[in-house]
Amino acid sequence: MVPVLGALVTGQWRADAYNYLPRSVLSWYNEETLRNLLQEAGFTDVETRKVFLGVVIMLTGVKQ
Repeated sequence: MVPVLGALVTGQWRADAYNYLPRSVLSWYNEETLRNLLQEAGFTDVETRKVFLGVVIMLTGVKQ
């Protein structure tokens, strides 16, 4: 969907646009790993919030 949306917004179509996305997703941290990294960095009250139908997960925390 991203290439189609990009073409609609920009008015240009490139067949190779966004080809990197499927590969890059494999290297992202999952929710649990991100939560642990934040806690290891000293954040407390770490919470997650799913937005855009779960496509995006926002993590928030408090560091004093």
